[in-house]
Amino acid sequence: MWMVLDNGARLYGMDCINGRISNYSKLHSIFRYKTEKNKNKVMRTINVEIKTQEERDNLIKELQQMEFKKEVKSWKDLEKVEGYWVDDESDIQYHYDTTDSCNRNFWATEEQAKASIAMAQLSQLMKYYNGDWVADWEDRNQIKYTLHLDKNKIGRHATRDINEFLTFKTSEIRDTFLENHRDLIEQAKPLL
Repeated sequence: MWMVLDNGARLYGMDCINGRISNYSKLHSIFRYKTEKNKNKVMRTINVEIKTQEERDNLIKELQQMEFKKEVKSWKDLEKVEGYWVDDESDIQYHYDTTDSCNRNFWATEEQAKASIAMAQLSQLMKYYNGDWVADWEDRNQIKYTLHLDKNKIGRHATRDINEFLTFKTSEIRDTFLENHRDLIEQAKPLL
């Protein structure tokens, strides 16, 4: 006999006759979970000795009350979010709230919120350095000069089609930008 719980775990009795548990001595539950090492789905069996129907009923009740991660297909499915946001004075604030439209600016970590301030500053500085020039990522003939992370180190690159946030119209502008704003780029690393 299989009893399917909300989380996909299955409860079954080992000694079944005509779909009924004839002996309450054994009850197994199987849970799917992801291992931290390889993130692959594996099966885990837990053996529980049950001596009475009351013990069985109590175990079933406990298992049914267990909370499991639900499938999240959209941001709204999270229902509640906690994290950090940048206020109008560029200070980092912690908050916990629902996934209402007014709470879409929460970063998962304080480090990411701080990096978002650096990204905003870099965006304004790039606009100044590049003038009216904007990278045309559809134009493979246009060479773009970029700064990117390679093994968490700031690298320089010339590309025609690899999009990067830090993109410049000449290698000289890119190199000067890096020289003048390395500290700000380092602060932005969590989001680059």
